[in-house]
Amino acid sequence: MSTNDAQSLAAVVVNHDDGPAVLAQFRAYIVDDPVRFRAVRWLLIHNGPDAPPTLADPDPQIHSDLQRVEIVRTPNEGYGRAANRALRSTDADYLLILNADLLPKPGFLAGLDEVVRGLQRSREKVGVVGFRLVNPDESPQ
Repeated sequence: MSTNDAQSLAAVVVNHDDGPAVLAQFRAYIVDDPVRFRAVRWLLIHNGPDAPPTLADPDPQIHSDLQRVEIVRTPNEGYGRAANRALRSTDADYLLILNADLLPKPGFLAGLDEVVRGLQRSREKVGVVGFRLVNPDESPQ
């Protein structure tokens, strides 16, 4: 996921009517680690008939980074189908699928970078990697 292998990871956020949460999520990634944010191909799968959320920010650098997010409009066929569309739309080595309401902790992209680098060094074939999801009070989801 370093800047040398920018296409090795695509991150997908499946959205349905959750514009403010999506914007907050992308903004959190950018503020925490703008260099790693720019090394990822970001796809926002807008799953529904309404207009997709506007990705804008008063901070010019954050606004510029938000414009890197590719918005793909799809009919509302459900979360699974939307995620599968994302799988077909990229040739990245690794695909990260994120819920629209996820708020990453500081260091999320750095941790993800470590995972991707470990997978790249490994001779094992890995199909799925999961993360520990917790509520704001740190209780498990």
